[in-house]
Amino acid sequence: MSEAEKTRRVIRHFNSVAGQYDFMNTLLSFGIHHLWKREAVNMIGLAPGARVIDVCGGTGDLAVLASRIIGPSDG
Repeated sequence: MSEAEKTRRVIRHFNSVAGQYDFMNTLLSFGIHHLWKREAVNMIGLAPGARVIDVCGGTGDLAVLASRIIGPSDG
């Protein structure tokens, strides 16, 4: 398989599951992943004004949880 074809297949697969990713994650973990994520953010020990970078964090839900602790950015 060519690299271009592989790229097309990966993009097609991603696009086919992206809309249902959060729902399926909740379903398959029986919702426990919400607890894990909250605990992970709490373990970091963030404080208001801290800076966080979300690199390859999936749908960004960890970044959203962190933003609730650190508050709005300065710009």
